[in-house]
Amino acid sequence: MKEDQFLRDFKSRSNPDLIFLLGAGSSKSSGIPTAWELTWYFKRDIYCSKNSVSPEALKDITLPKIQRVLQDWIKTNFPVVELNEYAFFFEKAYPSSHARKRVINNYVSNSSPSIGYLSLGALIRNKKIRNLVTTNFDNIIEKIYPDVFVVSDESSHRTGDLEIAGDKIQLIKLHGDFRYDKLKNTTDEIKKINEQIQKRLKDFFKEFGIIVVGYSGRDDSIMSFFEQLVEEEDIFSKGFYWCIRKESKPSIRVQSLISKLKSKNLDADFVEIESFDDFLVHLYKQTGIKDEVIEKIIKERYEQKMPFCFERGNSGKPPAIMTNSAYIEEYPTIAHKFETNINTWDELGQVIGSNDIVASLSNGPSIIAIGNRSLIEKVFSSHIKDTIEILNILEVHLNKLNWQHGFVYKLFYDMLNKYFESALELKRYGKRTFWNSKTFKNYDSKWTRQRCIYYQAFSYGLEFRERELFLILNPTILPMQTDGSPLPEEVKKVFKNEIISSKYNSEIREMLRDWINILKNGKNKIEVSYPVKADPPSARFIIDGGYSFSSLR
Repeated sequence: MKEDQFLRDFKSRSNPDLIFLLGAGSSKSSGIPTAWELTWYFKRDIYCSKNSVSPEALKDITLPKIQRVLQDWIKTNFPVVELNEYAFFFEKAYPSSHARKRVINNYVSNSSPSIGYLSLGALIRNKKIRNLVTTNFDNIIEKIYPDVFVVSDESSHRTGDLEIAGDKIQLIKLHGDFRYDKLKNTTDEIKKINEQIQKRLKDFFKEFGIIVVGYSGRDDSIMSFFEQLVEEEDIFSKGFYWCIRKESKPSIRVQSLISKLKSKNLDADFVEIESFDDFLVHLYKQTGIKDEVIEKIIKERYEQKMPFCFERGNSGKPPAIMTNSAYIEEYPTIAHKFETNINTWDELGQVIGSNDIVASLSNGPSIIAIGNRSLIEKVFSSHIKDTIEILNILEVHLNKLNWQHGFVYKLFYDMLNKYFESALELKRYGKRTFWNSKTFKNYDSKWTRQRCIYYQAFSYGLEFRERELFLILNPTILPMQTDGSPLPEEVKKVFKNEIISSKYNSEIREMLRDWINILKNGKNKIEVSYPVKADPPSARFIIDGGYSFSSLR
């Protein structure tokens, strides 16, 4: 089922007859790690403590190369791992229940409700949602609706106070509450749901439907409970819906559950969504609710996520709209740092010369460089005041990319520029615009009554958003005089506007597609090595060559 179909179904319901089951995926954007992320954190904690390694060196567990280091060690030291890795490694890392509680508390206590949860709060306040169930320990729902009536494992005696009819907003926490001691984290602890809670939930599911959001179905206790309910009569009469991310595939067990429900002629289906936040915002919008705080955040978020526009000419035609961001799967995470007697950028450039080193000046003064260590020692031999240290490139450094400063800004752009010039033999214009000098087109201007030639070109940038790094590619053109010499700046702008405004969306798509293929250089992805011909290279980028594209109507 497409999301829009579910939105219409939800809007048509006169009563709040769907119970919302929220899993860890719903809290990710509120600053709480998912079970998948926590599992990697636990693996990292074990690895680092066993091998006397600083966790800072392996800070970003989303990077494939860090995962490989951890997983290779895990395979050797834990040849037998239980199916539920989260529970298994949490207990291995922290055998004490009190220690596990402290760990969870550290992860969830400072959470802040995302726009999705704020939208959920508005839906609750406007009587669109009344009953919620969660596998999470956090208190985000209590933050968005402080008057919610909560029942968890440690307060299961209150299940009798849960009302099937009435207006009370109710929340059931299946795995406990982080503020209490009885958290369910280990394999033995999550084997079954509290019996009193199970019994009361069965009563509810005879009167209500359910929609599952942000939950993968990994817990045997919950899945077994659902599978038992399927065999009951008069169950889930108001529907059973399971949200999945677009292009993701649910587990076989979840697929089987949906199939069994359908075989009983019940309304059961998967709902394709982009994310928890987007889904709840869309529900909020469809119901016609207006909340000033939420409206402001939606507006700001929309503006932050504005697609990148191909330059508009003066013709008045609408521009093409591109979300032309390519995900950078791998990027350099290690650099060399040393104190120096070099104080200016000019002096730094003179010392490096034509050597395969990229470097940035930092406070101290110190130098942060990427390249072969032996070459760095040789080139800077008379300028190194202390030992060369390894510097891990962390998120705090990458964040500065968006404000165009910091050492990462200099290093990353220098490496990419050198690759485009050396490996792809492109010409550079300005800081980050590149053009192909091998082919050009003639153009006769209707505006100036002059002729020029123009080359296909692109400009690019880097952005670090939501803990991920992206390459932003913007195709353009570079007009020149017919003899290949530069045009006066004002004349160049006129030619550029006229040529761009005459292009159709299909031509713009083709330009972007052509540049992506050129950057791939015959490979499946964009692979940037530095130095270009070094084997092995000192650093590299692996960039997904995919992008999305649409036109403004």
